[in-house]
Amino acid sequence: MKKTSVAEKYYKDLKKASNEIFIQFLWHIYIKINGCLIAEFSKIKHLTGLDSFTFRQNFLAKLEKGFLVPAYTFDNVNGNFPVGFKIWNTSIKKKFPILILMYIMTKDK
Repeated sequence: MKKTSVAEKYYKDLKKASNEIFIQFLWHIYIKINGCLIAEFSKIKHLTGLDSFTFRQNFLAKLEKGFLVPAYTFDNVNGNFPVGFKIWNTSIKKKFPILILMYIMTKDK
């Protein structure tokens, strides 16, 4: 039996996003634990990135709550990028929302 990578396994559903380990993990939860709540803390690449378009089309879940914070507010992180906490309800099948993410970066760190 030929072994295939996880990226190859999920390519049909995720396209280029299947190369991202975080998206593979999120998708694996989504398909294996039907109707669960997923709480995730991550960069927001899967919400905004061009390579994640197919993921956003296939990940049918309601975004219940979430917030963004600047990455530099965490210890040992110097980056100036948003980090988000999101809670998804996968029991409610809903197309990925068109989000307007407002991210205000302050100059004082």
